[in-house]
Amino acid sequence: MAADSPTLFSSSPNSTLDHAGHHGLSAPAIAGIVVAVVLVICVVVAVFCYFQRRKKRLEMLVRTGKGMQTLEASPQLANRMQPTEAGNAVRQPTIQLHNIEAGNCSSRVEGEFSFGFLQEVTQNFSEQNLLGEGAFGKVYRGKFPDGTEVAVERLNLILGVAGLMAFQAELSILKMTHRHLVSVIGFCNQGVEHLIVYEFMESGTLHQKLFEWIDTGGNPMSWDERIVVALDVAKGLHYLHSLSREAFVHRDVKCKNILLDRDMRAKISDYGLVKAMTDDEKSVVTKLAGTRGYLAPEYAMTGHLSIKADVYAFGIVLLELITGQTTVDDGQAGKNLAMRFRPVYKRGMENVRALVDRSLDPDAQGLNGGCEACNGVHAH
Repeated sequence: MAADSPTLFSSSPNSTLDHAGHHGLSAPAIAGIVVAVVLVICVVVAVFCYFQRRKKRLEMLVRTGKGMQTLEASPQLANRMQPTEAGNAVRQPTIQLHNIEAGNCSSRVEGEFSFGFLQEVTQNFSEQNLLGEGAFGKVYRGKFPDGTEVAVERLNLILGVAGLMAFQAELSILKMTHRHLVSVIGFCNQGVEHLIVYEFMESGTLHQKLFEWIDTGGNPMSWDERIVVALDVAKGLHYLHSLSREAFVHRDVKCKNILLDRDMRAKISDYGLVKAMTDDEKSVVTKLAGTRGYLAPEYAMTGHLSIKADVYAFGIVLLELITGQTTVDDGQAGKNLAMRFRPVYKRGMENVRALVDRSLDPDAQGLNGGCEACNGVHAH
């Protein structure tokens, strides 16, 4: 019925009748709409310009030449690089890299590689050279003309600002060297390509050695090897947490981010989530980041980040080393290893002994220390 049909405009004092006899908008209403549209357009343009400027600033930190000068000239960043007396830490004034003069295989400045060079040493990022995939990109095995092996991480191109921030975080470790931190030896910032070059670790990840040794036809880690790995990781974390002016919180300590060399010595890797804190900051509120099963409960619930988040994650790694179980087990109703371990611990030490990795020799020297270590992990 005509009475039920909707009308576009109703008669009102603010509406007028045009020459054709139809209702139209008044001049003030039209002016209001125009002003609103113009304001919306201005806001959109302003937001776009803000993010463009922010992206350019991030890119400037890692840009060839000027980017390296920006990193070097920043007093705040320079203070972060100062080593402490303890922990076998040293500071290198420059990063000594290979300087190949043939074709695209040239490093334009110290610390930077051309994309063509990294493309060549990884055989065009061949899937056969794929070592793994992290939160921000894939990692490939590469080999320099002189035989030196490296690991090359190629950041995902769709990450945008988040990827650039991870790239900047990785470069903040560029000039810090410690025997238990994987060395960042160079980078590439060419057009849309952002890559990080690391030292190559021959024995892979702790996760592979601890949980995948049957699939790879290897041998289980001995108790002594596990103790050495735990000590190595502790030393690396102590260095990150104890810089002279600021502390670095890794935020993603886990077995997959602990790499092993040919002698089964451990180094912490993957600095894409690293957060810097001053000595005056006991904690900072930040966006939740990390890996399920390793997140400290107080950080997960409140967003307050401190070095305690790394300490908790390290405790989970210790439990994995002792029990041979992964922290996340889908068959355990989503409970992480600490939650599964707590009720067993409360029932007494004899029950704890039953949790020790069955691949270990029960009569091996020092195995009883594993139970005492469990006791210490729970106590802290």
